[in-house]
Amino acid sequence: VGGFLGNVVSGWMANRYGRKLTACLAAIPQIISWIMVIIATNPYYLMVMRFLAGFSGGVCFMVIPMFIGEIAEDRIRGLLSSTLVFTCNAGILIMYILGDLFPYKTIPWILLAFPVLFLACFSFIPDTPFYLMQQNNYTVKDNLTPTASGCYKSGSILI
Repeated sequence: VGGFLGNVVSGWMANRYGRKLTACLAAIPQIISWIMVIIATNPYYLMVMRFLAGFSGGVCFMVIPMFIGEIAEDRIRGLLSSTLVFTCNAGILIMYILGDLFPYKTIPWILLAFPVLFLACFSFIPDTPFYLMQQNNYTVKDNLTPTASGCYKSGSILI
C-alpha cells in the first residue's frame, strides 16, 4: 500500500519540488521506519514501518531513474539506470548475509546508516538542469552550457 501511494505522489512531488528534494524527502520516512524497528514494542510498529518503507521505496523507484535520466550522458544512461535494480537485488542479498551474521536488534542500526548517508551526500548535489529550466529559473537556464562530458556547467560549478 505504501509503495503504491509513493508511486502515485512521486511524479507530482518531483515536478513541484524537484527531483533532488523529492529524493531527499523520501529518505525521511525510510529513516523513521528503521527507528520504528529499533523501538518496536508490538507488531503495529512493524506494520507502520512497512508502510513508510514502502512509501519511500515507491518514491525512490520513480524519482531516482528520472534524476539519472536527466543528468546522465546518452552513452551511459542505460547502464546507470540499470544500477538501481542491481543495487536493490544486491541489498536483498546483503540482508540475507547480515541476517545470518548479526542479531535482529543490530541490523536496523546498520541499515539506518544507509538513508542517513544518502540524505547527507545527496543534499550537496544540485537539482537537474531540466527541472531548473522547467521552473523558469532563467538565471540558471541562461548560464547552462553543455560541456564535452555531457555535464552542464554554470560558471565554474558543474551541474
